[in-house]
Amino acid sequence: MIDINKVRKWSVRFNSPAEIKSLPYPEMIVEEVEKSGYCIPQCSPQNIPAEMGGQITLVLSGYGILRVGDKEYDCLPGTAFLYRHCDPEVSYRTAANSKWHFIWINFQGIASEHLISEINRYYGYFFYLGQNSMLEKTLLNYKHYSGSSFKLSAWEGAKFAIDLMGMLCGKSNDEPVCSSGFQLVNEAKAEIHKSFNEPLTGELLAKKIGVSREHLSKTFHKETGISLHDYISEQRLNEALSLLMKSNLNCKEIAAICNYGSYSQFFRTFKKVYGVSPDEFRKAK
Repeated sequence: MIDINKVRKWSVRFNSPAEIKSLPYPEMIVEEVEKSGYCIPQCSPQNIPAEMGGQITLVLSGYGILRVGDKEYDCLPGTAFLYRHCDPEVSYRTAANSKWHFIWINFQGIASEHLISEINRYYGYFFYLGQNSMLEKTLLNYKHYSGSSFKLSAWEGAKFAIDLMGMLCGKSNDEPVCSSGFQLVNEAKAEIHKSFNEPLTGELLAKKIGVSREHLSKTFHKETGISLHDYISEQRLNEALSLLMKSNLNCKEIAAICNYGSYSQFFRTFKKVYGVSPDEFRKAK
């Protein structure tokens, strides 16, 4: 029997709401490493599991093989696949003499299964995104919350699920082309979201993106109407607020994750904006 604690590096769970079962909803994000011999076999049509839903698996390193019907796909870093849990066409395994390092998120319910089935029919099962894709960054960002759980509303869960599948399938051909300034701001926002728990300055952010601090600050303010510093502070506080409402992390853990340096700094900042302490806010909600 496989020891899950040895193959799973970390996991985060989402608590399903009771209302609106007809929407897709995430269940778990897990990063794991599997050795040669690991295999998820095809599901017999006569043995469909009672638990419906589906899963996105994104390869981080190593080598696996996805089989859909009689066709095989090489699952290398930067590739991903999407499938229904009860799909009898699908099986996958670690390649011989290799390790397979991947991250996956699964989705609950018949609504998730129907959505994934439609995507498989239109886009297929296998996707090449390239390394450091937005999907990879979004999923790996949850590593900071290892062992915790989140409570999303039915609508939040559905939006999250659909957004992830949108990242997987890519942009449609009829989307408008963005200006270079807009693209730069979007790249900066994505990096801020990825690195909100780090001591991120405008200079460090500009270096990560590959532009000058002056150009980034000027472009960001022009496109958004807010300074880069204020936006970073606002996002850090928004993330802390979200964790207070949706996670089981305590206030000191949230302060550390959101890089406030100390709980007292987090306390002062939060109370200045919301008029109550983080603990008082959580109790009220």
